[in-house]
Amino acid sequence: PIDFSEGSTRACSFAIGLAAKLKAEIKLLHVYYNPIVDIAPFDTSHAYQINLVNYLHETEQNAKRQLATLAKELKAKALKTNPDLKITYSLANGLAAEEIAAASRKFKPGLIVIGTRGIGNQTSGILGSVTAKLIQKTETPILAIPDQSHFTSLDKLKNVLYASDFDKSDHLAMSRLINLLHPFKVRIFCLHVSVGVKKSWDQVKMDSLKKFISHEFPKEPVAYDIVVSDDVINGLESYIRNNSIDVIALTNHNRSLLSGFFTPSITKKVMARINKPLFIFKAID
Repeated sequence: PIDFSEGSTRACSFAIGLAAKLKAEIKLLHVYYNPIVDIAPFDTSHAYQINLVNYLHETEQNAKRQLATLAKELKAKALKTNPDLKITYSLANGLAAEEIAAASRKFKPGLIVIGTRGIGNQTSGILGSVTAKLIQKTETPILAIPDQSHFTSLDKLKNVLYASDFDKSDHLAMSRLINLLHPFKVRIFCLHVSVGVKKSWDQVKMDSLKKFISHEFPKEPVAYDIVVSDDVINGLESYIRNNSIDVIALTNHNRSLLSGFFTPSITKKVMARINKPLFIFKAID
């Protein structure tokens, strides 16, 4: 998804890096909003509706030109590493999260790469407010790139953190994460943050997850840790700092400590405090 802001165009760089390694293609999508005009008497609303139609037509034409220009620029940028990169683009008219999810169901991407704004930034663009809604509306994994992230290229990717809450979705999410990042030769850290005190069954659950991943991906370097903290975000933040983590991966749970990450206010707080790209996977029902 692209709104032509600096954040969303930066996210395109991550998409190019992934596409080059995975031999994938990229689809750019721009959603522009079409306000619903209330039914009103002809003499008071007719001129307004004519102006609105003209405005929307101009908006659509400008967006088409910007998309074509951006696609050309991205192809030129990828010429050395991925000369055969296929980039297509399309426009949608409506509410951003709904239209992105609908386009995803048709295009069936392996990943949605989206730019997100930090808590201190303006949210006038569509991508400032749709990420949390999109998480709930699509089954497709999401890579969310915060505006204030200092990590600029997947070519420099070394350490990735998967935050586990010992949900049944962890096995699938970690498998998908490893498959996505396998060409980058990264090291994955699997972490569980136990709030207050370490539970007696935590190690048993971590050992079970380790056994599964080690069997499925015997050559992948994965470190498994359990830390105790007064707060999940504080525990993650300390671990990320101590282990030079570049990217975080989470599963969107409905009944876990991590589920609070995906309410809009907490998402902004996490982005502002950690400022790392986030892989977000959908939990198994």
